[in-house]
Amino acid sequence: MQPLSGPGAPNPLNPPPLQNSTVHPDAPLSPAQRTQLEKLVLKIMALSPAGSVALTTASQQR
Repeated sequence: MQPLSGPGAPNPLNPPPLQNSTVHPDAPLSPAQRTQLEKLVLKIMALSPAGSVALTTASQQR
């Protein structure tokens, strides 16, 4: 397990370097990443009252 405080604890101000140095932060998303992101956005939208209405409207238009 990783410690929550002290030496070896994660530091939000100094994140660890990327494991794969060939991945650029602005690189386009892979299809799997895009699908996962879309699912997360839909879950978040479903939690908000305005999002629920938007989801219902969008599903009715299909």
